Amino acid sequence: MGRKPMIRAFIVEQNQLICNIISAFLEKQADMVVVGWATTPEAALEQIGGCDIVLLDGKLPNPRKFTLIRLLAKIAPQVKVVVLNLEPSERVILQHLEAGAAGYVPKDGSVDTLLRTIRATHCGESLVSPRLTTMLIARVAELKQLLTKQGVYPNVLPALTEREREVLDLVKLGLGNREISKRLVIEVGTVKNHIHNILRKYKVNSRREIPSLVEKEEEIHLDFKRIVSSEV
Repeated sequence: MGRKPMIRAFIVEQNQLICNIISAFLEKQADMVVVGWATTPEAALEQIGGCDIVLLDGKLPNPRKFTLIRLLAKIAPQVKVVVLNLEPSERVILQHLEAGAAGYVPKDGSVDTLLRTIRATHCGESLVSPRLTTMLIARVAELKQLLTKQGVYPNVLPALTEREREVLDLVKLGLGNREISKRLVIEVGTVKNHIHNILRKYKVNSRREIPSLVEKEEEIHLDFKRIVSSEV
């Protein structure tokens, strides 16, 4: 019989020492290999490739962390995100799962919990407590009621062009105009034009208002997409 394929992990951890410790530990496992690491979501976005699992630091700032989770679901749906070091709060865990994380390890979890979670997530399984499962089911039921009340699938997100959406994703990660222009290989003036259009469509006056507004609207959008998918 042939050997099972290795689980390829990419680590996103803001503390480089912790990142090195996790990496060294995983490399000792016969079925795991670390293919890369980064200390920020921005750096991770540039480097992630050829991995199966992303181990994401749960202590990263929320807007950037959730943006990375959603971007990965969009550009690399085959990659599964496991969030590490989460507060043992059902509300916090539920928030990350709804954003698109496939698994989590609480901050009081053991190394055995980490390994079991990585292996289970890689196999398409989820180590979720019965109580949290009940909460997820209740959440779906709540959203179904809201959908029935609305009567239609709400168009909560402005109609952005593909390029505007790319610019918006990078704005949410905290990149400036020059960084965005380099990343997308376009002029700074073109970036400014796209941002002006995004502000107009979202009806806000400053780019600083965009991340929190988009987070709320995308959460609603994803919730309703899940409901529609569950009805098919």
